[in-house]
Amino acid sequence: MIMGRPQRATRMGLMAAYVAVMLGIVVLMSGPVGAENWQYGGDSTFKIYWQAVPRVANTTELHLSGNVGSFGVAAQAKLSGASWGIPSDAWRLGPWGEWMERWNVSLRAPAASLQLGDTSIPTMSGLYLSGRSLYGGVGSVWGRFCGTTATATGFYGRNAVSSGLSITSFAVKGGSVEASLGSNLGLSVMGLAAERDGFDIGVGGAQVWVGLGPVKISGELAASRDNISDETGYTALSGARIPAFGGTLSLSGQYTSEDFVSLNSAVWGKAGGNAEVSASWAGNILCTSEGHRLSLVVVGGLASDNIDGSARVRNVRESAEGQLTLVTGQGQLVRGKYVISHEESDEEPSPSRMKTNHVVSLESVFPLKLGDSTVDVGARTARSVTINHVDQCKDYLNTLAATAGGSIGETRCTVKAGWSQSIKDAAGTDKRDLEASLALSRPIVRDLLSAGFDASAVDSRTFSEGSGLEGVKDTVKSGLWLRYTPKPWLEAEVAGKTSWAWKGADREPQGSEKWLEGELRLRF
Repeated sequence: MIMGRPQRATRMGLMAAYVAVMLGIVVLMSGPVGAENWQYGGDSTFKIYWQAVPRVANTTELHLSGNVGSFGVAAQAKLSGASWGIPSDAWRLGPWGEWMERWNVSLRAPAASLQLGDTSIPTMSGLYLSGRSLYGGVGSVWGRFCGTTATATGFYGRNAVSSGLSITSFAVKGGSVEASLGSNLGLSVMGLAAERDGFDIGVGGAQVWVGLGPVKISGELAASRDNISDETGYTALSGARIPAFGGTLSLSGQYTSEDFVSLNSAVWGKAGGNAEVSASWAGNILCTSEGHRLSLVVVGGLASDNIDGSARVRNVRESAEGQLTLVTGQGQLVRGKYVISHEESDEEPSPSRMKTNHVVSLESVFPLKLGDSTVDVGARTARSVTINHVDQCKDYLNTLAATAGGSIGETRCTVKAGWSQSIKDAAGTDKRDLEASLALSRPIVRDLLSAGFDASAVDSRTFSEGSGLEGVKDTVKSGLWLRYTPKPWLEAEVAGKTSWAWKGADREPQGSEKWLEGELRLRF
């Protein structure tokens, strides 16, 4: 079931109430306090798109912050408006609609803070939530007690969880207490309750981290209760980071029972033991007095689930990566990278998945002197090969891209070109894309009026094994724009754009489009 956030009308009412309270506090308490304690501002952007009919949209962002004695106050709001696609609960003024996109009010005292509106939960670990977004309230208090620094946080509201194209909203409440028992020992206790139609759970647990000299060790245990099915589950994980040979060795393990539930789908549903080990090393292997530097990064990893054999299938993933970078004293950069990864399952009688992926890339960035001007030139090429050992087929992806940008007199120029080829053995297809773009801009009246020209072209071709060329699609786009900036707080831009398209081996015209875009931005 997909549930949205509360109705915007309710949000507007809450926002108005909170802002009214905040402004009342300011008015009653600020009195003779100097206005220099307050900062406010924002910007408002109007956009117009005109093809067959004009469409206008607006985004306005406002912010206010200041101090009342030792108390800090801040408020932010984002409003959206449009002449089309207007939500049903928006304010209507003829053909125009206006609605609140998000808002936030925060109050901060020397040992406490309160956040209301669109905010985030800063303390919960990944075993509880998928993302930290919250529409509601978050409050924290902190202090030092008997040599221990502690922070207590509570929250209440709605947490939105994205899964593909759907967004599910849960009513959540909970809190945490985090204590630092010195520089090498910390403890956090967390709890959360979440519900929506057909879903009602509680999750709680503790997390500890310990430093033993250069070695860092962490562990976490969480238990969940499904109040509808009356089932209880748990998950436990541990990890360590150990310096080794000038690099770092990371070890981690996790066990999740079958009945453990969470708002994080990456944890929920992955029952059994999971383990992961990774090692990395990074450092300079050559430095010269001329400023040249050669550095190396090496990373390796091994991960496996179902190490306890509780499930029918075990999945294993191995990976290794090496990166070599050369930076010269003249600011030139050359980087080469190679990545290999392999994953497979031990499903009987034969594995359902066994793939190996190789990726090699080379890129460079360097300044090129042309007379009195400097042009920044960049190039990148990469080749990826994916081998499917089960189906006995391969996929290839080859890419090549180049870019150059600089100024010739007062004219700023940027040129980009790219080519890619995708070959799929199983489908017997070969797709090749070639694209190029050009962007020019220069001032007409210095610090007042500037103009520019943008153009891009794409040629896409598909070949099939045995029949040769199967499809062709070409597109060309171009546009002219003017930007007017008479004041630091005002900026206006208008652009006329057009596009053409052709399709098929005979490149039959598919029509053309012309439209007008405009933008007006005000800063307060």
